[in-house]
Amino acid sequence: MKIEKNYLHLPKVFLDLISSNKEFKTRFEVFAPEVYAEIQSFVTNPNCTCRGKIAEYVRLNSDKCTDFVNLFLLETNTDIDLEKITHEANSAVGVGKVFRIKKSEWPDFSRNMFQQGIRFRGFSVVQVDEENIDVYLL
Repeated sequence: MKIEKNYLHLPKVFLDLISSNKEFKTRFEVFAPEVYAEIQSFVTNPNCTCRGKIAEYVRLNSDKCTDFVNLFLLETNTDIDLEKITHEANSAVGVGKVFRIKKSEWPDFSRNMFQQGIRFRGFSVVQVDEENIDVYLL
């Protein structure tokens, strides 16, 4: 199986392989020493902020990361289910959801949405009172 350039869910492929394939994790640490610490942290705590940093690295370096993962899959004869990955990633769509949060929680809220891969085209914020806002994902 070969992953095409600009595959939308490439970060998810990397995160899945890091957590399920020790050889991939080791090779990726050598390939991307910039995120070595994040890779190590992700293995022990998959919900930490390191997840978003790894995903961002893969997105920013998508061409070379696509080449890297394709070479790994070829050399190790590893098979991945892209249909399953695409389906799981698409189920994280946030369109139509509304969240009530405290204004002070906005930085953590927005970072968590990015890390969880919640997708939306835009958002609207409505102030509920002095302390709370509603965030509508569009």
